[in-house]
Amino acid sequence: MRAAVRWSLALGTAAVLTAVGTAVGVDGSGTTNQTITATPVASQAKLRLIGFGLDHATVYGGHGTRATVTFTRKAPTRLVVTVSARGVKAPKRVVVKAGSRKASFWIGTSATPKKTFRSVKVRYGNTALVRKLTVLPLPGLRSLRLSTSAIAPGGSGVGTVRLSGPAQPGGSAVTLRSESRDVSVPKAVRIPAGAKSVSFRFSAAERARAGAVTLIASRGKAVRTAVLQVNDAARPAPPSPSPAPSHSSSTSPSPSTSPSPSTSPDTPAPTGAKVTGLLLEPGVVHLDASATGTVTLDRPAPDGGTVVTLSLPADANEGEADFPATVTVPAGKSTADFTVVNKLAERRVPQATVRIIASAGGGTAEASVTLMGRLRVMAINLHAGTVTAGETLTGDVWVMGDNTRAATIQISFTGSLPNTEPVTVTIPEGRSEAVFPFSWTAPDVETTTQARVTAAYGDYFLDRIITVKAKPPVYADHVASITANPPSGTPFNDVTRYRVTITLTAPATKELPIIVTGQCLTVFSPNPVTIPQGATSQTLTMGVSCASTTSLHLYIRVNDAYANFAYPAA
Repeated sequence: MRAAVRWSLALGTAAVLTAVGTAVGVDGSGTTNQTITATPVASQAKLRLIGFGLDHATVYGGHGTRATVTFTRKAPTRLVVTVSARGVKAPKRVVVKAGSRKASFWIGTSATPKKTFRSVKVRYGNTALVRKLTVLPLPGLRSLRLSTSAIAPGGSGVGTVRLSGPAQPGGSAVTLRSESRDVSVPKAVRIPAGAKSVSFRFSAAERARAGAVTLIASRGKAVRTAVLQVNDAARPAPPSPSPAPSHSSSTSPSPSTSPSPSTSPDTPAPTGAKVTGLLLEPGVVHLDASATGTVTLDRPAPDGGTVVTLSLPADANEGEADFPATVTVPAGKSTADFTVVNKLAERRVPQATVRIIASAGGGTAEASVTLMGRLRVMAINLHAGTVTAGETLTGDVWVMGDNTRAATIQISFTGSLPNTEPVTVTIPEGRSEAVFPFSWTAPDVETTTQARVTAAYGDYFLDRIITVKAKPPVYADHVASITANPPSGTPFNDVTRYRVTITLTAPATKELPIIVTGQCLTVFSPNPVTIPQGATSQTLTMGVSCASTTSLHLYIRVNDAYANFAYPAA
């Protein structure tokens, strides 16, 4: 059966593709109409750069922030975004790996004596985005305040140092000292990152001499002082004796005598003790460790004690620290301790600042503590997206988290590469947040290939893609020219000696064979027909080997260079 098939295609308004075909048999029957419905393919959005953000638009000099670029959709292949910035430290190029929409990099700054403004621009194709970065001088010391102006020998109190702004990442250290050995203070306190103040405890010796003692706080060139009076009079005074009874026959007061204030029904009862201070020590709490919190009242707690409520701010993250909801100051005491436990190991967060609020008797106080989580790699930046074999690639890693002892970050290079030793970056003890540089020499590869650069510590890792280009062919073996004497086109003569000179661009790194083919020309010298190692040229001497011919032909080849010469008959 023969069939003739006719097809027509139509695209409906509902984006449905319809195909109608007619098949006609030999007998004229068998007409068939068939409709094919196809779901249209959604056109992909144009790939372009749509976002450029900074984790922090304002940073302190000497510190930095993470920046992130975002595209409209996942990159089909590796993308390179150029970065231009003045007055800050940033890579010149950022690589967005295939299958990802985003890539992050680190922007660092230098210390500045005053508030400055910097701009960072990223560009991909015709799209350029700019973000402003404000760089602040490090916060200065604003004040030193004491919870009480006088204490008795053996007594204690709470002092508070306050900065002019939030402490920088890693915290701000303030040095403390007392002008008298009778009053002791810690040598230094650290205000947690993001907090403006921190409290500390001061105490007087049991045999402290009465007199004024100056407490001094200093940070850089800034110095603040507060005067504390050590005075026996600061001890709670014993109750005054009752007045002697009147010699009047009546023990009732005379009508003209007003009742004493202590017995006046109009005098309000004394209010309970209120919170005046909260101290958290130490200011930085490592993994699986705890801090001691101390609440201080303005007076000894009454009978039954004073219950102090402990809470977090409304916008705080739950679960980062564990502490009681209340603490009771015993009767007759003005302080009570409680424990704050670091729970970041369960949250997998490298660092957090927890602010605790204590309240009782209408008074409130607050203090902050920095909790350190597990050390982790936050970002890896490569200063180039492509490197040639034998060249050095530089980059840096940004780490954050608990680092009570020196840690080693391992940077490995994998892919179609020869065995390559990993690069290690050592994070010194005590550096909880920092950027550390590294360098790597690309190995020899036969062809251009991609490698994965992975920075890892424990079970945290980040990776980037780098292109490793093969070295170009050894330039010394390139042929600069092949010339003949007499030149091509000169009528040949059977007694003429023909010389061909091959010149290299540089001395040969190895012996190079010369391929000679031709008609009626024979090489007389050299033997063998090669360019020796170290030579920059070679001359071949040839003669006519045919008794009668109409023309001579010669073909010379060295490596990929070749030349043809032809000599017609006279």
